[in-house]
Amino acid sequence: MDFTLDGPRSPSMSFIDGIISKLVINDQLDRVTFVTDNERTLEKLGTISGFRDTPIYYRSSEQVGRMPVPIVELA
Repeated sequence: MDFTLDGPRSPSMSFIDGIISKLVINDQLDRVTFVTDNERTLEKLGTISGFRDTPIYYRSSEQVGRMPVPIVELA
C-alpha cells in the first residue's frame, strides 16, 4: 500500500510518527511504502527510522520500486 505524504504543506514529524506508530502496533509497517518527492519529508522519515530502529520504505512519485529510507542519526 502506498501512502503519499506530499501535499500543499509538508507533514509534521509528529504526524508522520503517529502514523508509523500505529502501523508498528498493528504489525503493518512493512506493507506500507511512503511516497514523497520532498527532501525534508524524506529526512523526517529517516529521523523516525533511526529513532525507532526500524526500516521504513519509500519511493518517489516517479519510481516503481521502493527502498529503505536513509537513516538520519540523532545528534
